[in-house]
Amino acid sequence: MLLPVRVFGANGAATISQVIAGIYWAVDHDANVINMSFSTTQDSPQLKAALDYAVKKGVHLRRRGWQ
Repeated sequence: MLLPVRVFGANGAATISQVIAGIYWAVDHDANVINMSFSTTQDSPQLKAALDYAVKKGVHLRRRGWQ
């Protein structure tokens, strides 16, 4: 099953908060894999917590383009 979760707007922009909300939503809706392709220079403990939550729940994270 493919579970598309769009957090970026039509302009290609999203806040870290939107990305974090998308990660939690995907995990809580039984995603097995989260494929993410974006970059950020912002250090975010909240983003790290969301990623840690996903891993703890057994979700495989595919990250491309991260700095």
